[in-house]
Amino acid sequence: MIPKTELVYSFPYNHLFNNNFTYLDLEKLNKMFSNFEKLYLKYIKQILILIERSNETWKRKYIPIYLTEKTRPISNPLTLRYEKNEKCLLIVLIHELIHNNLTRKFMNRGELHKYISEITKKVCSELDLELDEEVGELDKRILQSHN
Repeated sequence: MIPKTELVYSFPYNHLFNNNFTYLDLEKLNKMFSNFEKLYLKYIKQILILIERSNETWKRKYIPIYLTEKTRPISNPLTLRYEKNEKCLLIVLIHELIHNNLTRKFMNRGELHKYISEITKKVCSELDLELDEEVGELDKRILQSHN
């Protein structure tokens, strides 16, 4: 079963990462994510199907996706930080969704992220988007953050 997902703009959640965050900032955040929302709406169902096909059956029925201005990406609760390049953001979403879909254990974070990277590349290659450059850039970032 493919889970339902939802983009969530939460004032309290954003305020956890930025004490100065206001409701006006929440409105700005909504506008900042508008291009990403279009990509998300167009591709999310296909992404979820491709992840399941490449990995495991989904165990969760619902996955909220919290959108923030400041924090690092988090897999649970799934949290995305704004990036101007909406394609990069879509790839980060794919990466974090794969984390949500995993039940098997890995020896270390490097092995885990190598596995996730392979699935991410496979999913991205099946979308009708040119994502090679963004996938390469995010691979470098992930490797650097785990070394």
